[in-house]
Amino acid sequence: MPARNYTGNRTKIVDFLSGFVSHDSIGKKYLKYGLQLTKLAHRGQVMLTIDLDDIAEMFEELLSIMLVDIQHCLQKLFKKC
Repeated sequence: MPARNYTGNRTKIVDFLSGFVSHDSIGKKYLKYGLQLTKLAHRGQVMLTIDLDDIAEMFEELLSIMLVDIQHCLQKLFKKC
C-alpha cells in the first residue's frame, strides 16, 4: 500500500471547507460550509456536518481515502484543519 499523503489531504480538506460553493433556491452562489465554520469559531455550534456527496464532487479520490478508514481520517486530518 502506498504511503498516505496527510499534508496533501489536509490541504484538500481545508480547500473544501473554505471553498465549496453551493447555490440557494434562486441560484445565488454561497460558501456552503462558511456559516457552520463561523458558528464553530464563535462557539455557537459544536459539530460540523458535511455532506459526503459534496466532498465527492470536489475531491472524489479524497472521499475514497476517507471511506477506507473514516475514524482515522477524522482524528488525523479534520481535527488539524
